Amino acid sequence: MKKKMNTFLEQTRDYIFDVLDDELILPTFVKIDISIDGKMGYNLFCKGIRAGDRFKPTNIIKYLTLFTIFDSYLEIKYPCLQGHDFGKRFNKLPENTASARMEKIGYCILLIIRNTIIHHIDNLLEIDEKIEASYNQSGLLNTVSISISSLNYILSYIAYMINGNILNDYYFEKYSKEYYRQTINGLNKLVYKDRKVLKQKIGEDGFSIIRKAIYVKENANIEEVINIIKAANQYDDSDILIHKDGIRLIIPSIEYSSISKMKLVNEKYSFNH
Repeated sequence: MKKKMNTFLEQTRDYIFDVLDDELILPTFVKIDISIDGKMGYNLFCKGIRAGDRFKPTNIIKYLTLFTIFDSYLEIKYPCLQGHDFGKRFNKLPENTASARMEKIGYCILLIIRNTIIHHIDNLLEIDEKIEASYNQSGLLNTVSISISSLNYILSYIAYMINGNILNDYYFEKYSKEYYRQTINGLNKLVYKDRKVLKQKIGEDGFSIIRKAIYVKENANIEEVINIIKAANQYDDSDILIHKDGIRLIIPSIEYSSISKMKLVNEKYSFNH
């Protein structure tokens, strides 16, 4: 759910959106408005990219800054990380959910890039649309090779989390699976302290970053909702946005065929946006 944002995170969020600009890959809906008479309209919403002049940092500044912001975000989210060095923080990060696994692998990748920049700058290479970084620490190898596209998914995920507009926990975990999938798709090598970091099995039921959503008019009664749900069956992979009795709900396409009146008002589907 959307939570009150820490002041530091609010300010760094604005920085992220400024410097990454069109590189951000954020959850976006194509909104389909359907009235009871079946008329439709289309527009984009939920992306939230800020307009205006933007400072364009070098990649080195960008990676260092994003790691620092991400590290601070995780320290706020997981107080158990406070007082530990980067390596111990990585080891303490949980892996029990899709979002936690995405946080952990993203942290490891950015940590290796960060340490390479700080201590072994000549080992940071950009070759054939890939970023390669490596260094030895106390005789232990640390190395990553990842496509620029997959790295952008990590940076975008940081922006997505810090922005706070995650709809709800259910969607956040589904989107996290897709960000994780896109990250490991372009991850060629990841070794931290001489140990290969294994790619986790995370399932194939993540949500695509760009989705379609059918908007049901304000305070439609349950019969109208069911009729629209039936009509929506012709739209593949379209979620349903419902305003019902003052509660805003978003029902994923994979579930609305089995929705009943009793299930309609459910914390799993409610959202703040």
